[in-house]
Amino acid sequence: CAGDGTMADVISTITSKNVDMFDLVSRRDDIKELNYFDAEFSDKYDLIITNPPYKYAQEFVEKALDIMEDGKICCMFLKLTFLEGKKRYEMFSKYPPEKILVFSTRVNCAHGGDFEKESEIGGAVAYAWYIWRKGNMNLPKIEWIKI
Repeated sequence: CAGDGTMADVISTITSKNVDMFDLVSRRDDIKELNYFDAEFSDKYDLIITNPPYKYAQEFVEKALDIMEDGKICCMFLKLTFLEGKKRYEMFSKYPPEKILVFSTRVNCAHGGDFEKESEIGGAVAYAWYIWRKGNMNLPKIEWIKI
């Protein structure tokens, strides 16, 4: 779910680390075209960060945790309503997030990084960062991101 690479570019700049980007459609030369669910990952990743399609969010979380080693971190930008549902209850029982970072106001998801255009529209959905540390079995700590 690299999209146009905006999120990965920011992460790479902040961390000075190499970032692998994958998406169903490669929109740049450095984004590998790949179906995440069909892919076999030979490398175990230290950190997976993405904004998956909400329809498949649970499957993205479960695959990410499956390909990671204990202690590694998975961060998913998801709707706050991701907390709901019988099917996700089972997943949360097996893989509780370590933290849930809730935005204090509704944020805009800027397509193509155009936040100026999106700020005129206004946010209609409540979002949070869900953070898993593989192997964690404690209840999540909830924090708020003030913006």
